[in-house]
Amino acid sequence: MSSEPRMSKLLFQLVVLSSTAFVVTILAMVAVTLGESNAPISRLFDRHSGTLIVSEVVLILVSGVLALAVDRRQSLRGRSVTHKHEDAGTRTDGAAEPQPE
Repeated sequence: MSSEPRMSKLLFQLVVLSSTAFVVTILAMVAVTLGESNAPISRLFDRHSGTLIVSEVVLILVSGVLALAVDRRQSLRGRSVTHKHEDAGTRTDGAAEPQPE
């Protein structure tokens, strides 16, 4: 279970990184439209802009869904461990359970 928080954190970092790359790509594409049309970067965006944008969006969606799924699974596991302790008559905070009279 100790590897899951690291996996969740890694996936959320991937979402941030891919979102940043998407924003930088969009800004670069806007800047290219204001520049010279024969520039190498302009020709590169003319050829590959659709593929680049689609791949970045897919990466954002896939990593986002995976990050949310891993985080949700981790939360549910944490909650089930808490319920198991409560069902066994023990508390997770170390305090004694009140005894019925």
